[in-house]
Formats: sequence, C-alpha cells, structure tokens
Amino acid sequence: MRVYLFCLLCCFTSLVLARENPFSIALDPMDTGRTTHVKDTRVDFNGTQFTFPSSARILKSVSIVFQNLDGSISEEILAVDQTIDWHNPLLIYAKKPEIPTKSETLPESLAKEPEAKKSETIPTISMPKVIAQVEEKPESKMLGEGVGVEVVDNRIMIYTKDVKVRDFLINKPFKVVVDFQSSKEAFSTKSVDFSKPPFVSATLGNHEGFYRMAIVLDGHYRYDIARVDGGYSITLK
Repeated sequence: MRVYLFCLLCCFTSLVLARENPFSIALDPMDTGRTTHVKDTRVDFNGTQFTFPSSARILKSVSIVFQNLDGSISEEILAVDQTIDWHNPLLIYAKKPEIPTKSETLPESLAKEPEAKKSETIPTISMPKVIAQVEEKPESKMLGEGVGVEVVDNRIMIYTKDVKVRDFLINKPFKVVVDFQSSKEAFSTKSVDFSKPPFVSATLGNHEGFYRMAIVLDGHYRYDIARVDGGYSITLK
C-alpha cells in the first residue's frame, strides 16, 4: 500500500512540473536580449582624421582593422611609403557612390540632343585670361646692428659678418641655437616673431665674449647650417 501511494505521489509531482509543450526550448528570462536582441548604437562612419607628431616625415603604411559579420576581426595593411608634411592631418572618409545623371542613364541614341541648324556666325577673338600670381616674399627682420634674419619656406638666413662658434638643437621648446664671436658692444636682448611655420620666433641675446641667436621652431626637425655670402643659412628637414 505504501509503495502504491509513493508511486502515485511521484506521478502527480511529474505532472505538476511538466511543461505544457515538452518540445519547446527552455528560455531563461534573464537571457533575453543578450544575443540577437542587442541594439547596436553605433553610427555610420563618415570620416576621421589623424594628426601626425612633428617628428613624422614618411608615411610607411595605413592599417585598417574591421569586424566581420561573424564577429571575427580582420586587418588590412595598405602600403604607402611616401613623404608627408606633418602639418597636414591624415583624413580618412567614406566616399559615397556617385549618382549618374539623367543623360548617363539614357541610351546613347536618346541622350544626344538633335543638332541645331547651322547658321552663319561671326568669328570672335577670345582674350586669354591673365591670372595674377602673388610671389611669396621673404620675411626679413633686423635684430641689431649688422645682424638680421630672413625666412624663406623651410630655410632661414642669418645675416652677420661674425664667425660662428657653435650650433646645436634643444627640445621643449624645439629651437636651433647658434653662437657667434662678439665684435659688438653690449646690447639688450631683442626678439622677433614670424607669421607662419616652421619658424616661430628668433631671439638675439648678448653674452660674455659672444652673442647668441635662438630660433624657435614649431616642431621637431633636423637641420643643416652652411656658410654663405652675407652670413649663414639654416635649412630644416
């Protein structure tokens, strides 16, 4: 009798706990929205830009990393190996396909307009357009008696009759320093600013036994200095 009651109780319990549809898949309410129901909040890519450090001179390659439909990550490396101007940022943007014009979508026979009837025309003489070209003038500054500077592109001239003692490059801020033998009386420090890169300013200072020209740059450069007529030439690279 007890065995019969125990079996009856087990059957009743199984009926209570049984699902309505034994072939349905059990879902955990806490799992909803974890897979295909996740809302992607990303926006469409339009473009971005990368600013080079001032020490950059050659763009070797561009790496593109993207995610595939199956979730895997892929990378494509585009070889470039070209010189760059670090002042200009690298722009990456998505180019949309061009929409063809109406004439491009029509057959060639229909796209052509009928030729107009020929009529007598009076020949005319067209004058060539003259485009004024503004040459960039060197930026010259006088810093003292017999000492001046002149900037042309990435080169600066130091006009002086005195002999260079030494030259060196320092960081923070980046500047080229040139010392000259002093043949002048003591003078106060003088500075000038330049209107565009790569040169920012130049300062002429008096020291015991020599005077110094400190040329502030807008970034990290190497330089060559050479003796020329009228002084010295410094070329950045």
